[in-house]
Amino acid sequence: MLGYEAGFVRSKACEWTLRLLPVLEQTLGRRCVLPERQINSPEEFEKRYPGIRDVFVDGSERRKQRPKKKKAQNKTYSWKKKIHTRKNIIVSDDRKRILYLTRTR
Repeated sequence: MLGYEAGFVRSKACEWTLRLLPVLEQTLGRRCVLPERQINSPEEFEKRYPGIRDVFVDGSERRKQRPKKKKAQNKTYSWKKKIHTRKNIIVSDDRKRILYLTRTR
């Protein structure tokens, strides 16, 4: 999608994203980073996100190509969607900010 919108070759999308990210961050006046991925206790969560009372937990499954090896197929198959997927769990607040994002599985 990025290659189509910006008018460059699809295979170079990641390279251009890395080149243009500093320009975007300078324009926005803030860094574009994912939230930290490790919170070990409720106290640590409250310390990192003071004042947040409501949180929403949701799972996300994104389709991926079927692996060739049987063991890998068993690990990635989603019986819910009947396809092979990558999975994440997302925690957000009532202002739609992503507070926590698990590693992709």
